[in-house]
Amino acid sequence: MAELSESEVRKRLESYDQAAVTDELYDFGRMILQDAIERIAKLDGKASTLVAYSGALTALLVSTAGIWSKTIKGVHAILPITAVIALILSAGFAIHSVSLQLTEWFSESEWMESSCLSDSERLRRYRILTMWGVVKSHQHAARQKMRRFNRAQRLMLIAWFLLASSLLDVAWRMAAF
Repeated sequence: MAELSESEVRKRLESYDQAAVTDELYDFGRMILQDAIERIAKLDGKASTLVAYSGALTALLVSTAGIWSKTIKGVHAILPITAVIALILSAGFAIHSVSLQLTEWFSESEWMESSCLSDSERLRRYRILTMWGVVKSHQHAARQKMRRFNRAQRLMLIAWFLLASSLLDVAWRMAAF
């Protein structure tokens, strides 16, 4: 999807005459903005859950290391140790995803733009332009959070694969004796 520049948005806002078009653009812009805000909140919630899960699993593995290290020795210990590292990295990326990120919002000047106060249609068109900037900023923030969250998820999957491999390795060696 091609992104619009501010000049292209301005040009499009000047290209029509009907107030109903402005109403439609305004309502749709509000819906898109609300969706962008909710998307960021949902990503933060999911990333927080992943941080807690990674932390709990890491704490469990580290606190029980004395027990499983008796069974898993030498080269075989690489799998669970690598899993713990992957879990710690997963938590780190998830925390990075949750971290605060600067986004644009409406300023007082934009709210009461002096050049638009004498014409309600012009003010609504200007608000659509400012809404476009805020939406663009929130969408960029959501994409960055999503990239970080995806890395955290991949590392969690790798940790699970390593732990499952370690469990199968122990089961294989126990069955062989």
